[in-house]
Amino acid sequence: MAKFLTTKEFSNVARAEDRFRFGVLSDARKNLAMKRRRTSPNPNRGSYTAATNSTKTLSYSLKSKRKNLDIQFSMEYYGYWVDQGRKPGKQPPPKVIQEWIRKKPIRPRDKRGRYIAKTEATMNSLAYLIGRSIGKYGYKKTRFFSEPFEKRYRKLGDDIRSAIMRDFDIYFT
Repeated sequence: MAKFLTTKEFSNVARAEDRFRFGVLSDARKNLAMKRRRTSPNPNRGSYTAATNSTKTLSYSLKSKRKNLDIQFSMEYYGYWVDQGRKPGKQPPPKVIQEWIRKKPIRPRDKRGRYIAKTEATMNSLAYLIGRSIGKYGYKKTRFFSEPFEKRYRKLGDDIRSAIMRDFDIYFT
């Protein structure tokens, strides 16, 4: 009967995999913070300020199948659009924009620039206007997650290969 090796025997592989996951998440958080600072003269206010919530919800799950190890990264819905951008064309759903407005404390104003009450009608109007602007102009992609993932994924094969060799040396000697 074949003997299966457990993660105890493959501790170097587990460490290489942890470095990959944690590296992708930390680099993604750093990237979004840097891009936010670059796009705005005031680092506290920027085009990606609300997207920092998506970095807080960045997470991963690890599933082990027969011969595969499945790493899944997840984030809030709008994190994908911040990462990949949106081309001009179709408007985003108004409900999603309304939810974003509630999370980001946007205060509606009248024609003179004075703040007005957040009624359902003003929130619907504001969501429609923001959605129309996104549909008309789109917005640039940040690749805050894609860049670190691709960079670390290219190195992952070599890291895993050397970790397996170290684990085999430890296990079979």
